[in-house]
This record gives sequence, C-alpha cells and structure tokens, in this order.
Amino acid sequence: MAIIYRPAEKTDSQRIAELISLASDGVVDFLFHDLVPDMTPAQVVAHNLAQDHYPHSYRSAVVALSGTHIVAMALSYPSTYHQITDKMRGFFPAERLDHLHD
Repeated sequence: MAIIYRPAEKTDSQRIAELISLASDGVVDFLFHDLVPDMTPAQVVAHNLAQDHYPHSYRSAVVALSGTHIVAMALSYPSTYHQITDKMRGFFPAERLDHLHD
C-alpha cells in the first residue's frame, strides 16, 4: 500500500501526540505525568496541539498515511521556539525541568 503525505488536521492531534510521546523516549511521560487530572501525558499534548497555538500546533506537522491510518509524522518549526519559556516554567514542576536542563 502506498504512503500518502498530507498536512495534519486538527482531528489528527491525538495520533500526533502519541507519536511525539513515542519519539520522546519517555520525556513526554516524565514531564507531563500527573500534571492534569484524568489525562494521560499524550492526551495533554493532544489537547495543546488542537488549541493551535503556533508553533506547538497540529499545523506544524505533516502526517504519513497508510490507508486511513497515520503511521508517521514530521513536526517542524523554527529552532528559536525550542526552548523552555516562562509559561512552561509556570506549568512544569521545577525539578522536572532542572532534570532536563542540560
């Protein structure tokens, strides 16, 4: 079956979040564990992606489909946004961010 690539859609947010979590090799689970009641780390990431706040948005992703299933994705945005912001410092426990400082 052929692989089809397309821009991500809002409804893809949960699957994109699952793939981000998988690619993070445990970092997403470490950062988001128990921060939002009754939501898994991937659900928190999916919710944020669906809010469409650039650059952490589903719009920053391209998905690869095999049939109707998303099998991969590429998430891309300028590296200037790859940093710990004041907003993140207010959300994540300091010891979790400190652990990832390097």
